[in-house]
Amino acid sequence: MERWDPIGVSDTPAAADEYDSYIGEVYELIKRDASSSEISAYLCKIEVDQMGMLDANGSPLLPTDVRSRAASSLKDLARLF
Repeated sequence: MERWDPIGVSDTPAAADEYDSYIGEVYELIKRDASSSEISAYLCKIEVDQMGMLDANGSPLLPTDVRSRAASSLKDLARLF
């Protein structure tokens, strides 16, 4: 949640589980050795399809580089296990 927090709740203790419902699919992506780009695309899909996080032009609100860094961090974390 430190790297990917599209709705800005990382500093709210009560929201610590806000993104838990997406962990399963991220785990599956990592398990099948998906690329950082594939993980980033999944995160974008969540932002757009599930959260409706779009600007007036229909583009995702979260900058691409933020999502890419989060995806890379997830891949790095997976290497620890």
